[in-house]
Amino acid sequence: MNYTKQVLFLILLTCLVAFPGCFGKKTPPPPPPPSAGLHNVALQNYLRTLEQTIAKHDVAAMMELMDRDYVKGQHDKNLEGRTKQFIDELFCGNETQNDQYMCIPFTDVNKANYTAIVDLEDGYSVFYEISSANKTISLDWWITAKIYDGKIVYGIYGALG
Repeated sequence: MNYTKQVLFLILLTCLVAFPGCFGKKTPPPPPPPSAGLHNVALQNYLRTLEQTIAKHDVAAMMELMDRDYVKGQHDKNLEGRTKQFIDELFCGNETQNDQYMCIPFTDVNKANYTAIVDLEDGYSVFYEISSANKTISLDWWITAKIYDGKIVYGIYGALG
C-alpha cells in the first residue's frame, strides 16, 4: 500500500510540474523574421517593371515608380515640376571605361542591366549599368520600401539638391 501511495504521489507531482503550461495563458511565439525570399520576389518584380519602363522611355510610368516623398521634395519643390530634368538626373554615374562622371538622357538609354543589390535597414541600394549607343555608366539608386494602405510600395530615391 505504501508503494502505491508513492507511485500515485510521483504521478501527481509529475502532472503538477508538467501540465501547468498546457492550461495557463499562452504567449504566442514571436513572429518569424521576414523572409528575404518573399521580399526579394516583390523587389525583383519591381526592378523588372523598372527596366521595362526604362526600355519604353515611359516618363509617366517612371514617375509612378519613384518614391512619393522624393517626388514631392525634389521634383515638385526643388525642380519646380521640371519632369524631364528630374528623370534625366537619375541617369548619371561613372562611365565604365574611364570612371568619368556623366549623364545619359533618359530618351537615349538603350539598356539597363541590373548588377547588384545591397539590403539596407530602410530599403535597398541597387546597382545598374546604363547604356546608350556610345557609352555605359555605372550607377546606384536607393530603393525605398514603404507601407501604403497595408502594402509594401517600392520607390526610387535619387540625388537631392
